[in-house]
Amino acid sequence: MLSLDNIREIIFEEGLEDIVVAGEICTRDKIIYVKEDDTLLTATERLGIKDLGALPVVKEQDGKLILRGLLRRGDIIMQYNKTVASMRVKDA
Repeated sequence: MLSLDNIREIIFEEGLEDIVVAGEICTRDKIIYVKEDDTLLTATERLGIKDLGALPVVKEQDGKLILRGLLRRGDIIMQYNKTVASMRVKDA
């Protein structure tokens, strides 16, 4: 996983953009993620752990985590807004 925290120290170092390889600076341990069947409450709580903007969505297969997608904070907010709007229509 590559985040702003990973690149913050080198982003303004001139000349490093062609030398540094993403795999060398990415996070490999203690990655915060959600599984496909986790609830949005779980996702929201995990986003808040480090004030993340997005989480990888994974599934377990043969003891490994397989990336299935990316859940952004905005996706959760959009779904919440749609649900609230549809509830208002039903009540009207």
